[in-house]
Amino acid sequence: MAVIFAVESGRSIMPEIDTLTKLHWEEIALDKDKIELAPDFEKYAILEDKGVLHVITARDGGKLVGYHISFIQPHLHYRNDLMCFTDIYFIHPDYRDGLVGLQLFRFIESEMKKLGVCKLIAGCKDHRNLATLFKRLGWTLTDHMYAKYIG
Repeated sequence: MAVIFAVESGRSIMPEIDTLTKLHWEEIALDKDKIELAPDFEKYAILEDKGVLHVITARDGGKLVGYHISFIQPHLHYRNDLMCFTDIYFIHPDYRDGLVGLQLFRFIESEMKKLGVCKLIAGCKDHRNLATLFKRLGWTLTDHMYAKYIG
């Protein structure tokens, strides 16, 4: 397994990302019996056209085995500072035994520095806690988020 990380176009990966996003959703989503997975690829494309969408892929022999999708823009509270807001990230379970996740986030940090991003913002599900990974990378816990289905 020689996983290669790269920046790619959102449009270029949309045809092949479907299988991974379904696996990702099955693994972490709550309220699956009430809220179906239905990505809005048209809005992702609009954000890509505006230069906001950023996609990093993890591939093994050309096969997509992971991704990090984020939005790069100034924070509404800090308009002078470019920030990376993580939308979703995932590594296929077959690739989690080594350092692929750590390497992915190190690659993300490197790429964001090149773009002038000053802060990275990402979360993880409480039931799939990745605090150890983020602490190892030197990230700081800043928020706890809560959700309630009311539909």
